[in-house]
Amino acid sequence: MKTLIFLFLFTMARADDFDPAAGQAGSLAVSLNDSRIRGWAETVHRYEPGPDVDETWQTPAKALGPANDDPFDVVGLGRGGLIEFSWPAPLLNGPGPDIAIFENSFSDRFLELAHVEVSSDGQNWQRFPSISQTASPTGSFGITEPTDLSGLAGKYRATFGTPFDFSDLPENPLVDRNAIRFVRLIDVVGDGSNLDSLGHPIYDPYPTFGSAGFDLDGLAVLAPPPLTLLETTLTSSAVTFTWSVEPGKTYAVESSSDLSQESWQPIRTLTASSRSLTHHAPLSTKSFFRLRHIP
Repeated sequence: MKTLIFLFLFTMARADDFDPAAGQAGSLAVSLNDSRIRGWAETVHRYEPGPDVDETWQTPAKALGPANDDPFDVVGLGRGGLIEFSWPAPLLNGPGPDIAIFENSFSDRFLELAHVEVSSDGQNWQRFPSISQTASPTGSFGITEPTDLSGLAGKYRATFGTPFDFSDLPENPLVDRNAIRFVRLIDVVGDGSNLDSLGHPIYDPYPTFGSAGFDLDGLAVLAPPPLTLLETTLTSSAVTFTWSVEPGKTYAVESSSDLSQESWQPIRTLTASSRSLTHHAPLSTKSFFRLRHIP
């Protein structure tokens, strides 16, 4: 029975392409100007470049701070190399993607890829699930379709990051998804010797020399835009609150009598149809109101 389930899931993955290149309808690419970016990686914990990357590309500090549009301001991982980043406090596991990883590809289809792994203690790691549907080797300057890829860094061209959501990680008792402090990238050797989560070969440009492998431009830390109270209208009998929200997201309106964490009670739950959400409440000097996003 388990075998039948596995084959069914694999068939479904093959039948449905993944999101397209940056700038196209439905793409999940994160731009440099995305409002969800709250910070960038600032500390390299470990860097071990693989073969065939020249010394000029082996400056890990070039991956720190904001990514940019300079294709030379990157650190190369080399063939099968790795880089790890660390943070003093856990990264937020919020609604939607939590990090985005930027490569320096000059086109939508020349894509050098990397596995992404995270850890809460720097010792035990969990890899993000990945799927590659590229059917055969691409050669040194071959093309890879973004719609054939999921869960691998490097899916988009320069200035657009690949998003990763900690909630997508498989359950692992040794890795706390709500206390991630380390992120690691491992270059995919594109000859098919590296496998995706379904055990199938991953192909990307191979062999390349001088700056072989994944070229990292930056790692962004993401969080959803904060909810902002846009307007409060008071009449003799009611108070009206209007918040900024994300269309399509679900929210709970809650009330409290004393602002303590335990006293908040849900009033109503609704899904936003526009970028604002309004709640009307009877006027009361003993009640406070807030809006909370429901993942």
